[in-house]
Amino acid sequence: MRHEFIGQEPTADLVAVLLDRHRRIHDLLDRIQSGGRAIPRRFDDLVRLFAAHEYAEHRVAHPAARSAGIPGHVVDHLMAEENDLERALAALCALGADDPRFHLDFGEFAAAAGLHCAREEQEEFVWLGSLPAADRRELGRSLLTAESLAPTRPHPLARRSGLARWTVAPVAALWDRLVDTMRRDRSRLP
Repeated sequence: MRHEFIGQEPTADLVAVLLDRHRRIHDLLDRIQSGGRAIPRRFDDLVRLFAAHEYAEHRVAHPAARSAGIPGHVVDHLMAEENDLERALAALCALGADDPRFHLDFGEFAAAAGLHCAREEQEEFVWLGSLPAADRRELGRSLLTAESLAPTRPHPLARRSGLARWTVAPVAALWDRLVDTMRRDRSRLP
């Protein structure tokens, strides 16, 4: 199953795909903060994009970064930030975009997500860009595949360890897709 936010060609390199996802995340963060009636739909788009992006980074980009020579403590710090962001996003999902506290909490999340993206681009993507082009293309294809199989909602417990990412996250992804399909079908009823 392909998501509409996955628009890169399979030959796109890893860094290009990652930068595209960061651009899309920033765009959605800005659109949600600007307000309007489309906030719930945009927030849902952000949740799906962010969950898939972070899952794919954990499965593909971060291991590649370690292999490229990025010090382990740098990758560990980025992953810890992602875990915090996923917990915050899960709390926002539980709160709901219609809750009066949503905008305050979302503002904090947006600021933290923006800083995290900038840190990744400076501390990780530069190293990944030094990999041979063929490796970046192969990793880009792997990242796109991971995104297509990723959960569509945040599941902080599925990120606690490598074992959880390999066992719990795929089950969560199947569950998310089932729930998404049921919601879509329900919205089509007269």
